[in-house]
Amino acid sequence: MKQLRALAVAVAIFVLTPLQPAHAQISPNAVWSCEFTNSPTDCGLFLQAAASTRATLVGPGRDGPTAVQLTTQPGDINIAGSGSNDRA
Repeated sequence: MKQLRALAVAVAIFVLTPLQPAHAQISPNAVWSCEFTNSPTDCGLFLQAAASTRATLVGPGRDGPTAVQLTTQPGDINIAGSGSNDRA
């Protein structure tokens, strides 16, 4: 009886434990890719935003540990030539 109970608990743990998300693989034909390890401006990018806090590192990334999150607020216009279009 104890073995049956232990087996039931083991199966329940296995079934109820969430799987780790699978990371996407970068295509070998990709022209450009960046993991943004240290900053949103890694890999030669420049920040064009109303405030430097509008681009932040978040994780996990699609194909690595980090990604960039861009935040645009209503009224973010006339930034880096965007004219009347919103831009972070």
